[in-house]
Amino acid sequence: MYWSSSSVADDSYDAWRVGFHFGYIYTNEKDYEHIYARCVRGGRFECGAETCTDPVSGLVWQKTPATIDTWSNAITHCEGLDLAGHATGWRLPTISELRTLIRGCPATVPGGSCGVTDGCLTAGCRDASCYECISSEGPADGCYWPGAGLEGPCSYYWSSSAVEDVGGEAWDVDFLFGGIGKDSVDAGPLTRCIRDRI
Repeated sequence: MYWSSSSVADDSYDAWRVGFHFGYIYTNEKDYEHIYARCVRGGRFECGAETCTDPVSGLVWQKTPATIDTWSNAITHCEGLDLAGHATGWRLPTISELRTLIRGCPATVPGGSCGVTDGCLTAGCRDASCYECISSEGPADGCYWPGAGLEGPCSYYWSSSAVEDVGGEAWDVDFLFGGIGKDSVDAGPLTRCIRDRI
């Protein structure tokens, strides 16, 4: 259970808390001592007509995803993207970069218990914690990503990270479940390109 910073509107002695194990939202007296706190920093995504910038990571994200047929074509698409006045610097995000978009699924947010990161890309890095959140219960209208600005279906999105010990597969994020998965490079997850802020 974790505290929020929100007081209960009609009871100044209570505040809201979240039980992530079952996804429940409760209230408790503010002086109750057995609830964790998780601190956050940064603000909401800053979005323009074509891109959104994450103020914490500094990454600039393509606002509207593209439907690209294969993983290699997704990489090529991003490398050739000309968007928001930037004709260079676009790329398909690594799995660790793509995980920075996950919200509301403690196991798969950056630093969560799911072991799939840029430093661990073999199939053995994925365990049950990489897919433990409940479908359609993310904080952004059921999606496990930031609610502000990003457009597109709440679905699978490619990373540029190949599964190192399995030929023909690449890592992706399923924002409907907040999960980290792997798919055939001939499958069709969506593509959301990124670039570093200049």
